[in-house]
Amino acid sequence: MAQSKNIRPLEMQVGGHKGVQQSGEGDLIMKPCLPAERDFYQAIAADERLAALRPHVAKFYGTLRLEGQVNAEGAPGGELGADQLRELGTVLYDDSASEEKKLRMEKAAKDTTSFETGVRLTGFSVYDPSSFTYTVTPKEYGKSIKAEQLPEGIARFFPETVPREHLLRVLGLVHDKLVEIQQALAETEIRMVAGSVLIVWEGDPKALERAIQTLDEGRDVLEESDDDVDDEAEVNENDRKPGPVYLIKLIDFAHTRLVPGQGPDESLMIGMGTTIKLLEGRIRELRRSGSTQDLSTANVIVGASSGTSDIVSISVFGQTIVVLNSAKSANELLEQRVDWGKITGLLPYGERWRAQRRMTHLSLHKGASREFWPLVVKQARFALRRIADNPDRFIREIRRMSGSTLLSAVYGYEVTSADDPLVEIVETALDHLCEAAIPGNFLVNVMPWIRYIPDWVPGSGWKKTVDKWRKEREEMVDVPFNYTKQQIASEQAQGIAPHSVLKGLLTKLESELEAGDEYAEQEDRIKWVTATLFGAGSDTSAATTSVFILAMVLNQSVFARAQAEVDAVIGRERLPEMSDRGSLAYVECVMKEVLRWQPVVPLAAIPHAVVEDDEYRGWAIPKGSTIIGNIWAISYDETIYHEPEQFNPDRFLDPETQAPPAFGSCPGVHLAESTLFVMISTLLALFDIRPAKDEDGSDIIPEVNMKANALVSYPADFRCSITPRSEKAIGLLNASILEA
Repeated sequence: MAQSKNIRPLEMQVGGHKGVQQSGEGDLIMKPCLPAERDFYQAIAADERLAALRPHVAKFYGTLRLEGQVNAEGAPGGELGADQLRELGTVLYDDSASEEKKLRMEKAAKDTTSFETGVRLTGFSVYDPSSFTYTVTPKEYGKSIKAEQLPEGIARFFPETVPREHLLRVLGLVHDKLVEIQQALAETEIRMVAGSVLIVWEGDPKALERAIQTLDEGRDVLEESDDDVDDEAEVNENDRKPGPVYLIKLIDFAHTRLVPGQGPDESLMIGMGTTIKLLEGRIRELRRSGSTQDLSTANVIVGASSGTSDIVSISVFGQTIVVLNSAKSANELLEQRVDWGKITGLLPYGERWRAQRRMTHLSLHKGASREFWPLVVKQARFALRRIADNPDRFIREIRRMSGSTLLSAVYGYEVTSADDPLVEIVETALDHLCEAAIPGNFLVNVMPWIRYIPDWVPGSGWKKTVDKWRKEREEMVDVPFNYTKQQIASEQAQGIAPHSVLKGLLTKLESELEAGDEYAEQEDRIKWVTATLFGAGSDTSAATTSVFILAMVLNQSVFARAQAEVDAVIGRERLPEMSDRGSLAYVECVMKEVLRWQPVVPLAAIPHAVVEDDEYRGWAIPKGSTIIGNIWAISYDETIYHEPEQFNPDRFLDPETQAPPAFGSCPGVHLAESTLFVMISTLLALFDIRPAKDEDGSDIIPEVNMKANALVSYPADFRCSITPRSEKAIGLLNASILEA
């Protein structure tokens, strides 16, 4: 603990409150703190409703009395060369504020970037290695600029004063951490009025190189201690422990409070979304003149697609990674290259992979999928009935619909409530599977040998997370499988188990084999086939439907044209059926453009590993190389799609325009397309989809911001208006549900 005689004003402070102090080595920071803020820090440690925020808030050590009550916040020691305080939120006053203060703070928000973007830069300093000094950008700068100048501010804070590859590494890490914080905030029901996010990164080139090396070695400098070094002892710079590459913490909780039942802070989420988008813009800007080894989803997408080659090879710690940016190279090279695991898409190429693929095609080929059409229609209409009652929960209801449809089709399991325990099990496991599958998230994805490192080795903490996720995955696979087996056993005794993919496969197995080792092996394959069918379709169908709604909000002329086609073909006296699909040509084009415009699996599902040395178009591809198909780049190939950034279904009216290619043949494609068609066509028939309105009655235009760093990419939360077209429309929907 720092001695009081070593406490002094915080060095390099350019924003925030006055009176902030530090210990001699800067390993503790102390700030003046209102009682409400102190209480909130204490609540974070004890209240489970705030558990998601704990990793992202400075550690609270307690209170001291120096020249008044102050709050001690932990900060890492070591070399930290640049810092920034970024104020978040579009509303800068608490509900309890006086009318005079509300008017004053509202004017301050509108006069700066806060009101429009949810972000204001509040001052920062950046180390200049050429002069060994700090370049200070005062808080007045953040108050003076307009929204369109924010990228300039980000460039000021992340200048090329360090090697570009190191700067891009920093940006990638900061981006991914902010996405993680954004997700934690989305799970927390608070109002964080005038809160801030503190971003600190190592601006000294040599110190940054040491910090990155330490990070790559798996050492966590925040967990290491200098307690054995006397506070007043002089430390040789070469012996000083490296600081972290970066540090990000949420701060300023003076006006933060819990709001149970009211959902996350929308104002705060807008600010986080803006900040993430600004970082992605800086990454793109830097990548135009260079490349990097950072492999977060966002960086692979915006980076690998910007070169001139349709094949990009990079090396990460000796592991060759090949990124395919064209449909031609992806289809040719991925068609027969394969993977790892028991999920069919993760299996190494071999007899088990072929057997599971055969089972999958047997269950969901085009003809077999037709048997599930009534189920798809039923679940879609149930979901739309719930959306009519709770339009603000449309994303949640779409996810529930997608999961319910596949649970019924694959396992014969009927979801009967919004908080069905099996749905919760499955969604948790799928979320973690999607995160774990991205190459940059866990080094084990690109360096498989590190899985054999003992748990006690520093830096192996990721293994605990993976073990936890593995247990969740096993629960997702086993629970619905065992449910269906019990239903079949009950059927044999007294009842009738509903039709499902699993029932069909198990019934066929029982008719062909007696109990024994071979039976057990085939049953295990069936278990993983059905888990694959469910896992592969649930998230992607829901994410694609969410993209459709976002596209309609942003493209009202397309929405009106598609709705008019549904009215002309279907009329207003009935609801769309699967048999109508061939008559709705423009709606079909809209579906294709939704899939192309914002692909929800931006990187080819699961990375593939080459099982032997290979050669393609003169490229030598070593055995063990990881192959990633960049679906995003393929979908934005200007040689195929004119002005790919534009949402334009008309491009598919030309039969020569190819749809974004799949890699191999996705066995569940027919069921997935059926689900998407029924949801889209019925939404068009029954609802008007419009931009939401603000307090002045003006349209709120959402940004196109896909949540990155996950296998399946969803649109970031956005507001819109989904309203029934008429009482008659809802009557049709209710009548169809009663008939189901």
